[in-house]
Amino acid sequence: EQGGLSEETHLFAKFTSTYKIQDFLDIEGDQTTQQFPRNVLVDAAMVFSDLSGFSKLCESYVEKYANIPSAGAAMSQAAEKLNVVVNSVFALQIKLVEEYNGDVVNFAGDAMFVLFRADDLKTATQRAAACSLAMLAETEKR
Repeated sequence: EQGGLSEETHLFAKFTSTYKIQDFLDIEGDQTTQQFPRNVLVDAAMVFSDLSGFSKLCESYVEKYANIPSAGAAMSQAAEKLNVVVNSVFALQIKLVEEYNGDVVNFAGDAMFVLFRADDLKTATQRAAACSLAMLAETEKR
């Protein structure tokens, strides 16, 4: 156990949002109990971020290498390059999400869903909008 939490819980935390961990765990003092996830209404704003033009770029690689006999190796290299691009953009965006107190809830291909919780909807919405604008600005610099 680490800090009152089991090793399994720490492993689980690496693959889910902090909000779901909070829903799953009830921590009081030195006591931690696990409970079933529950539905709770919260003041929050949700951001959906998708890499513009990524699908078209993938299709262009497929068309480029589809009829070439030795296309396997070239397609593999192209896929690796695309993966590097996506991962670098995600790394930048995740850093910004953390700076604006958001939480990545899910990834779907070249997109991510981000939740911004706050004590009131206005604050959550302002943080979500500010983060979205920062994501656009920083991504355009690349």
